[in-house]
Amino acid sequence: MPSLDLQHILDALLPEIEAAAKKIRHIYTADFDVWYKEDGSPVTSADMASNQHITQALTALTPDILIVSEESPLSPAQLNSTNTYWLVDPLDGTRDFVEKTGDFSVVVALIYQHQPVLGIVYEPMTDTVFYALRGHGAFVKSPQFGLQSMQLQPAQQPTSEIRLIISGRESEDRYRQHLHPDYSYQFIKKGSCALKCCWVAQAEADCYLRFGTTSFWDTAAAQCLIEEAGGIVCGLNWQPLTYDLSTGLHNPKFMVLGDTSLPWAHILQIPAQTG
Repeated sequence: MPSLDLQHILDALLPEIEAAAKKIRHIYTADFDVWYKEDGSPVTSADMASNQHITQALTALTPDILIVSEESPLSPAQLNSTNTYWLVDPLDGTRDFVEKTGDFSVVVALIYQHQPVLGIVYEPMTDTVFYALRGHGAFVKSPQFGLQSMQLQPAQQPTSEIRLIISGRESEDRYRQHLHPDYSYQFIKKGSCALKCCWVAQAEADCYLRFGTTSFWDTAAAQCLIEEAGGIVCGLNWQPLTYDLSTGLHNPKFMVLGDTSLPWAHILQIPAQTG
């Protein structure tokens, strides 16, 4: 990536994301304000505190790079001005934050030419951070296990049960109709789009299906992680997700696939489409 030292940026950014996560955790254990956007989605004082900290840190670190945050709306002219930009979700899983499930994260990605080249997902309640640089691998660091590389491995024996992770608010029936009956399936329900992707990257789940509405900031960082770990993030047309601001900020329906040795085109009975 021209003129940018991504490793330096990552090293400088990780403690700032940790600081934002600590602010979220502090607010989580106290009383906090909740209000609602026009689409009915909640926003809390934790979203705003995290957003302010991260955007200030990014502005200081890379003053010439546009910041696209869920909580900082931009004009269409600004969104069409560049193909290098930051994507920020200061609190991915706000509903879970409000409901006190613990399933939420801080998510930051750097986009270059419509592709994520740096991704960070921080889970405040466990102090676990997932991060990746394009071409340099994916890693997870936690208090329990320290720093570990994430590399998905092909199954060593035939898979008898496919582990699918979905949103805790979605019905399993929505997805069962697209699953081949030759296999048995275990459904795992978890909050935070980015954290569900991280479960696949860690081989805690085999597949994440998402047919509901998501935005660029929900998936970009996790896509960098998944792809560096050896998995796939693609639309229902089996093409990788891309992040072109001129097309808007919403993703198509998508799939996150872990073990690429599995016959996913057979397991998932999904007709090719643009999503």
